[in-house]
Amino acid sequence: GASGARTALVFFQKLLYTECMCFVIPLQITATHGTTATLENALTADIGALESCSVGDYVIVTSGIAVLKVDALDAKAMRSQIKETYDELS
Repeated sequence: GASGARTALVFFQKLLYTECMCFVIPLQITATHGTTATLENALTADIGALESCSVGDYVIVTSGIAVLKVDALDAKAMRSQIKETYDELS
Protein backbone atom coordinates (compact mmCIF):
# COMPACT_ATOMS: atom_id res chain seq x y z
CA GLY A 1 0.00 0.00 0.00
CA ALA A 2 0.92 3.66 0.26
CA SER A 3 3.03 3.28 3.41
CA GLY A 4 4.86 0.34 1.83
CA ALA A 5 5.59 2.46 -1.24
CA ARG A 6 6.94 5.24 0.98
CA THR A 7 9.13 2.73 2.81
CA ALA A 8 10.44 1.41 -0.51
CA LEU A 9 11.19 4.93 -1.73
CA VAL A 10 13.04 5.83 1.47
CA PHE A 11 15.05 2.62 1.16
CA PHE A 12 15.84 3.37 -2.49
CA GLN A 13 16.82 6.97 -1.76
CA LYS A 14 19.16 5.89 1.03
CA LEU A 15 20.64 3.24 -1.22
CA LEU A 16 21.06 5.58 -4.18
CA TYR A 17 22.63 8.42 -2.25
CA THR A 18 25.13 6.37 -0.28
CA GLU A 19 28.47 5.25 -1.62
CA CYS A 20 27.40 1.84 -2.81
CA MET A 21 28.48 0.11 -5.98
CA CYS A 22 25.05 -0.77 -7.31
CA PHE A 23 21.33 -0.68 -6.72
CA VAL A 24 18.56 -3.05 -7.64
CA ILE A 25 15.47 -2.66 -9.79
CA PRO A 26 12.34 -4.73 -9.18
CA LEU A 27 11.72 -7.01 -12.17
CA GLN A 28 8.42 -8.62 -13.11
CA ILE A 29 8.12 -12.38 -13.56
CA THR A 30 6.82 -13.28 -17.02
CA ALA A 31 6.99 -17.09 -16.73
CA THR A 32 7.98 -19.77 -14.23
CA HIS A 33 9.59 -23.16 -14.81
CA GLY A 34 10.00 -24.99 -11.52
CA THR A 35 12.36 -22.87 -9.43
CA THR A 36 13.46 -20.74 -12.39
CA ALA A 37 11.63 -17.59 -13.44
CA THR A 38 11.84 -15.71 -16.69
CA LEU A 39 11.80 -11.98 -16.00
CA GLU A 40 11.39 -8.86 -18.08
CA ASN A 41 13.93 -8.48 -20.87
CA ALA A 42 14.33 -12.28 -21.02
CA LEU A 43 16.46 -12.39 -17.86
CA THR A 44 16.21 -15.47 -15.66
CA ALA A 45 16.51 -15.96 -11.92
CA ASP A 46 16.34 -18.76 -9.38
CA ILE A 47 13.17 -18.21 -7.30
CA GLY A 48 13.59 -21.32 -5.13
CA ALA A 49 14.37 -19.34 -1.99
CA LEU A 50 11.09 -17.38 -2.15
CA GLU A 51 7.63 -18.62 -1.31
CA SER A 52 4.88 -18.71 -3.93
CA CYS A 53 6.21 -16.58 -6.77
CA SER A 54 4.02 -16.45 -9.84
CA VAL A 55 3.66 -14.64 -13.16
CA GLY A 56 3.10 -10.93 -12.57
CA ASP A 57 5.00 -10.79 -9.27
CA TYR A 58 7.95 -8.42 -8.87
CA VAL A 59 11.24 -9.62 -7.40
CA ILE A 60 14.62 -8.19 -6.48
CA VAL A 61 17.43 -10.23 -8.02
CA THR A 62 21.10 -10.31 -7.19
CA SER A 63 23.61 -12.61 -8.85
CA GLY A 64 20.81 -14.50 -10.59
CA ILE A 65 18.91 -15.29 -7.38
CA ALA A 66 15.59 -13.68 -6.45
CA VAL A 67 16.11 -12.53 -2.86
CA LEU A 68 12.96 -10.52 -2.20
CA LYS A 69 9.39 -10.45 -3.46
CA VAL A 70 8.10 -6.86 -3.78
CA ASP A 71 4.50 -5.69 -3.70
CA ALA A 72 3.42 -4.42 -7.15
CA LEU A 73 2.65 -0.91 -5.89
CA ASP A 74 6.04 -0.70 -4.17
CA ALA A 75 7.80 -2.03 -7.26
CA LYS A 76 6.12 0.54 -9.50
CA ALA A 77 6.95 3.34 -7.05
CA MET A 78 10.60 2.25 -6.92
CA ARG A 79 10.80 2.05 -10.72
CA SER A 80 9.24 5.50 -11.04
CA GLN A 81 11.79 6.94 -8.59
CA ILE A 82 14.64 5.27 -10.47
CA LYS A 83 13.40 6.75 -13.76
CA GLU A 84 13.01 10.22 -12.22
CA THR A 85 16.53 10.08 -10.79
CA TYR A 86 17.97 8.84 -14.08
CA ASP A 87 16.20 11.63 -15.98
CA GLU A 88 17.55 14.23 -13.52
CA LEU A 89 21.10 12.93 -13.90
CA SER A 90 21.02 12.65 -17.71
